Amino acid sequence: PEPPTNQQPLAGLHCFPLSHGSRVLFEPLPEEGTLVLASGFDKRVPCRLRLRTPDGGWEHELNVGFCSIAQRFHIAIPAGVGELGVTALEGDASFWVLADEKELPISIPRIWLVSENVDRLSRFFDRLEHDCIAEFGWMGGCVLEAYDALALADKASRWQEARARWLSRFMDAEHLRYQDPLGRPQIDTFNTIEATLPLATIIRNHPEHPIIDTAMEYLISRPESHITCEGCYTVAYPMMQLAVSRGREDFERLALEELMLRKENLFYEGDIYLRHHGTHRTYQSWTRGVAWYLLGFAECLSLSDQSGPWAGIAEHLAERANWAIQHQREDGLWDNFFKDPGLPPDTSGSSGIAAALLKLNQLGVVGDEAVTSAKKCWAALPGHLFVDGWLGNTSPSNKRGEEVQRGPRRASETFGMGLMGRLAGAVALAKN
Repeated sequence: PEPPTNQQPLAGLHCFPLSHGSRVLFEPLPEEGTLVLASGFDKRVPCRLRLRTPDGGWEHELNVGFCSIAQRFHIAIPAGVGELGVTALEGDASFWVLADEKELPISIPRIWLVSENVDRLSRFFDRLEHDCIAEFGWMGGCVLEAYDALALADKASRWQEARARWLSRFMDAEHLRYQDPLGRPQIDTFNTIEATLPLATIIRNHPEHPIIDTAMEYLISRPESHITCEGCYTVAYPMMQLAVSRGREDFERLALEELMLRKENLFYEGDIYLRHHGTHRTYQSWTRGVAWYLLGFAECLSLSDQSGPWAGIAEHLAERANWAIQHQREDGLWDNFFKDPGLPPDTSGSSGIAAALLKLNQLGVVGDEAVTSAKKCWAALPGHLFVDGWLGNTSPSNKRGEEVQRGPRRASETFGMGLMGRLAGAVALAKN
């Protein structure tokens, strides 16, 4: 099969298709293992494949419909298996998988033996450092924020080098080349606020790069059909970073306006909503939406002098932080929706909330109860790591609406790795 004609592979990486009739060959496993596949393209249609041994003694249904770029899929393979056949069951006929890259320290795909006696948290840091290539936008921005948070806490050069390698996939000294959320190529342009979170990292580390002015022109003039929590983190935060970097009071005012717009429209009757559509609000207290809200507000507050209107922001954040702590589960994580218990938690939103709590404690906005809550979350996360170190139980990319998001399906995503890494940096900084 031919690759999607309207998309480019992530960062120019090589991909190959798994489709009806494909065969996957490898050395027969001496014991149970985990096959790890990474999606090469964004998918917005159903797609189910069956993986099956030639004798039919084992099979696995692989649901890759609506997957994100670079999303990981972990498949338990029994001992003795060395060949799998592929049958299409539903929807799109092929699943394009990222292939091995010389720059990466591990192969993709890769089979990890379950008995390998290693520290999964150490593997998490290895995967975050080397293998977290992600869509340039909010997903990749989460990874970049993790690198900078870890670099701040750990003065070793590994995280600065990881950040430089990651950015070099998409930008040089003059230009930015990336794929938008639909996989379409973009050169020195922006068409969604989901693409602008990496600007915070670029402003901190490459403050004179010409793409910064291009991005800010877009953010100032963009049309906005509805108001979202993401904008706290992807719009207000980069604006505030630029205000500090260049001494621009006008951008501080713009950042404050973005935050107040969201506070007025998304904070309602004690809850935080992800979206306000003019006549109604949706995604009531969705954990990742709460994370965007708290992280965006907290990062902006940290760059301010906390006087004037910022004092009111601090008071609001103290209230919201305590509200979030009250909804933390006994296991240290948060439900995907605060008021919808009984389903698997969301490790990504939980990590983001916990990182925001530590930031607010650092700023003196909240007390030690926030540190206790964040550390409880951090202690729970390693239990959700796969054998290769990738984080599981992440609420999937939000493509199919609130009803689907309220279901039990969870994923292993680049942004989940980034948000856990962001928390790791905050925990390490708190220890220091």
